[in-house]
Amino acid sequence: MDEVEGYVKLSQEHIESSLILLEAKKYRSSISSSYYAMFSIAKALLIKEGIETSKHSGVTSFFGQYIVKGKGFDKTVYKYLTRAKTYRKQADYDCTTELDESDAKTIYNRAIIFIQESKKFL
Repeated sequence: MDEVEGYVKLSQEHIESSLILLEAKKYRSSISSSYYAMFSIAKALLIKEGIETSKHSGVTSFFGQYIVKGKGFDKTVYKYLTRAKTYRKQADYDCTTELDESDAKTIYNRAIIFIQESKKFL
């Protein structure tokens, strides 16, 4: 398995975990897994284009530059990644922010759409 395939597989694992966590009412962990599902497939697309970065900011920035602007990835769907990144930070690091089922479902559903759109570019 090459690196692109590895990140696609990792994305699938994260989205499956997100659903399990959502159903178990572990909303913060579900949000985090949904974000990582998007992050992983975004990395796969960047690697396919020969772009390497390990930082979250690099992935979102380069994805916008090379995949959205350069390849025509849907801008609205791209924003799902950047918004999920904000939610993921809150879920993982801000214990005072309330995150509920609605938030987790929204991020999960957007992750599904992001993954579907991304697969068109693989």
